[in-house]
Amino acid sequence: MGARAGDHSGSPALQTGAGPVVARIRLGLALRRHREGRNISRPAAAVAISAPAATLSGLELGQVPARLRDVIALCELYGIDDLAERAALLSLAREASVPGWWSAFADVVPDWFGPFLGLEHSAEGIRSYDPQFVPGLLQHRDYASAVIGLGGHRCHPDELEHRLALRMARQRRLHDSDDPPKVWAIIDETVLYRRVGDRMAMFRQLRHLEQLCDLPELTIQVLPFSAGGHITGGRPIILLSPQGGSRPDVVYLEQLTTALYLDDPRDVEYYRLVLHSLATMAHPPAETPRILWEAISKL
Repeated sequence: MGARAGDHSGSPALQTGAGPVVARIRLGLALRRHREGRNISRPAAAVAISAPAATLSGLELGQVPARLRDVIALCELYGIDDLAERAALLSLAREASVPGWWSAFADVVPDWFGPFLGLEHSAEGIRSYDPQFVPGLLQHRDYASAVIGLGGHRCHPDELEHRLALRMARQRRLHDSDDPPKVWAIIDETVLYRRVGDRMAMFRQLRHLEQLCDLPELTIQVLPFSAGGHITGGRPIILLSPQGGSRPDVVYLEQLTTALYLDDPRDVEYYRLVLHSLATMAHPPAETPRILWEAISKL
C-alpha cells in the first residue's frame, strides 16, 4: 500500500471481472469443506496429488491455482460422486487458471501480491488503517511517485513508472465504476505531516484527500496524535469484504517482501474489532476536511 514491494505497476485498462482470485477462493473453500467433512488431514490429502502439505494449504486458501488432475484426484479421495458438483469444481479450476488483470505487470508484481490485487478489485468493502502513508487507493500521482521512489535504489526508472501506472489503475474503480467499493480509511495524523516528496507533492496530496471526502462511498478518518499508542504497533491493516458474501472476509497484512492473508473467522473478527476501536479513537469523518485544511495551511 505504501512504499513496499506490492505497489508495482503497469497501464492497460482493468478488466471488469474479478479475475481468477474469487474462483480460487471458492474452489479452495469447497475442497476444504469436503476434506474436513471426510475427516482427512491436509498431509493425507496432499499425498493424493503428490504435493507437499503446504501446496494443498495454498490451494485451499485460494493462493495458488489448481490443476484439473489435482481436483479430480481430490474429488475421488473425498468421495464426491455427484457429477454436477464435480463439473462445478472443475469449472472453478479452469476459471482460476485464467490470468488475472494484473498479469500484464507480472515482471514487477510478486507472487504474494497478485492475490491482493484480485481481492481488492472484486471487494465490496475495503477498511484500512495506515500509520505511515496515505493509502494507495487515495494517493495523488505526485505523492505516489515519491512513495514508490523511496525504494528507487533497487529500481530502474522505467520500473518506477510501471509501478506508478499500476497504482493509478487500481484507483479507477473508485471513480469510473458503476458500483464502486465502500472504502473506509483511517489515516494516522502523522501521515499528514510526514513529508513525502517535495512540498508541492504534499500540497497536491492533501488537496486530493480533501476532494475525495466528497465521494459518497468513501469515508476518511484521521487518528489524532492524542490517541497515543495502540495495539497495531504502527503496522498497516486492510480488511477486504467480498461482494454479496461470496467468500469470507480476508485480512491483508503486508510486509517488505511478503504478506499474510488471514481468513480464519477468529482472526478476521479480531482485526475487525481493532479497526472499530481505531475508528472510535479517530476524529469523526465530518472533521476530516477541516483537519486536512489545517495541515495544508502549515505547509
